[in-house]
Amino acid sequence: MANLAGWLIGLLIAAGIAPAAALATERSNPNAIAVIVANSEYRNEIPHVDYAGNDGDAMRSFFIDVLGYRDGNIIDLRNAGQAEILAVFGNEKNHQGKLWSWIKPGRSDVFVYYSGHGAPGLQDKRGYLLPVDSDPATVEINGYPLDLLYRNLAKLKARSVTVLLDACFSGASEAGMLIKSASPVFVKMTENEVAPGITVLSAAAGDQLASWDRDAELGLFTNYVLKGLRGRADGGTWGNGDGQVTLAEVRAYLDDEMSYAARRRFSRVQQVSAIGDPKAVLVAEVPEEPKEQVAAVATLSKPRPNRSGRRIGERFRDCAQCPEMVVVPAGSFVMGSTLEEQEWVISNGVSQSSISSESPRHEVTIEDAFAVGRMEVTVGEWRHYHDTASLDPGNGCWILDGVWEESIWTNWTDPGFAQSEKHPITCVSWRDAKSYVQWLSDQTGKDYRLLTEAEWEYVARANTTTYRYWGNDEADSEGCSYANSNDQAKGHRVNMSYSCDDGYAGTAPVGHYRANDFDLHDTLGNVFEWVEDCWNSSYVSAPKTGKAYTSGPCAYRVLRGGSWWDRPGGIRAAARIGWKETNRFSSGGLRVARTLP
Repeated sequence: MANLAGWLIGLLIAAGIAPAAALATERSNPNAIAVIVANSEYRNEIPHVDYAGNDGDAMRSFFIDVLGYRDGNIIDLRNAGQAEILAVFGNEKNHQGKLWSWIKPGRSDVFVYYSGHGAPGLQDKRGYLLPVDSDPATVEINGYPLDLLYRNLAKLKARSVTVLLDACFSGASEAGMLIKSASPVFVKMTENEVAPGITVLSAAAGDQLASWDRDAELGLFTNYVLKGLRGRADGGTWGNGDGQVTLAEVRAYLDDEMSYAARRRFSRVQQVSAIGDPKAVLVAEVPEEPKEQVAAVATLSKPRPNRSGRRIGERFRDCAQCPEMVVVPAGSFVMGSTLEEQEWVISNGVSQSSISSESPRHEVTIEDAFAVGRMEVTVGEWRHYHDTASLDPGNGCWILDGVWEESIWTNWTDPGFAQSEKHPITCVSWRDAKSYVQWLSDQTGKDYRLLTEAEWEYVARANTTTYRYWGNDEADSEGCSYANSNDQAKGHRVNMSYSCDDGYAGTAPVGHYRANDFDLHDTLGNVFEWVEDCWNSSYVSAPKTGKAYTSGPCAYRVLRGGSWWDRPGGIRAAARIGWKETNRFSSGGLRVARTLP
């Protein structure tokens, strides 16, 4: 793992799963079970499905945030082979797989989501889900039949069963034909393949192709079905506005919006296949978030002129021991990482699940100029705060002592490596950071705060579009000039470090490295910086106005920028992680913002 998510979050949850998934939600359906199968990296020269991982992450957020499923009740399969799929859903002779063992008959709602290739059987004309280790030419042997899936789901005696399939079954894909040297056999699902009580929505019908939405970096079907299920299908000409989403409503929405997008963008016909009771309720309580999101999009505008009286680029302090601030301009940028960037990070040893939260890319407008700490908050500034407020330094911080472990005796006064008053403060939690900005506000009468995540990425990029503000630097030859990261001086996992040596085994004094074009130092490296936002595992519903994303699992918050411990894959403007708001670690600190009048 390239960043903190790879080692620190792994102590809390299964490898690669975002910490939001470890949380309960107020919208509760405690007996419900979801299965996600997101197959992207196919073998046997089968084209990859570029956005299946993003699809799976987006659906996971939907299950937790909208449907109220417990994280522990989500069976999440990534790049699943035939054996893994059989183990969950059962086979022709025995339906009692993992899913069967998890449900409570008559009390559990079951939701199955699949993103990946589908394929037709050349002999039996059945539709098959395609495991990553299968061969479309022999899919009758090594695929998983759709009709078997439906039969086994019907035997579960669940309260309800819903299946979403972002796949087509024509033998073709966006990336090319799946069946070599053979004409595709088109398979069209019919209603008699599905038992009563099961609801199925499939991305395409008959001989159609399931498209990818490259702008959203999701499957076209997944992007639009999530919009519909999150509330849009209940409004407009598609729904009745009663706060619920039915199969009929979401089908009408997809037939209108998704099919139009496929025709306009790709000049192709793509129409969903829907099976089940049209009155079946898929979402019983539409969340408020989509309405807020629509409003947010509607209010996007050009940045407003700076009326604060301060010049863009001006430096100032509001008190002798306050952080030095610099005024940054309003502006717009595209937030998130490109597919090319993600592929580069993966090629350098980072799992796809670790970076899938950086999607989908979206434009954000910061409407007003604001002030940002020119440096990360220093030990000296933090000590003045603690002394003035008569605070106890407390104990308990994750430190690196051969391996990362929590030390109940460690605090910010001794994080495990030497620091001067000019080094960035570390071993502070999100709650500690919030207390500090509140104290600054009380002392100065000004509106100090944490940056929002969108503001942070905006100032870290500083009008650049490359991985880092000094360029893509894929050879990692310039890292020691711009950022304190896991270089040769650290002595940790040197084979995956920057090839240079900056002379610092832990943090470095703030301002030691080159500033970006907004005159900000250490936005990348040195210490992770807490921001205001709640952790969400994707940007599917993120605000586009620069405001904080304050819905979702808010016991976990976002950190940005990488740290002295991170290797190149984590030292990027788009890189992000989340961690529990009460926890401290010796590579986590903060930078402050100030709203201008």
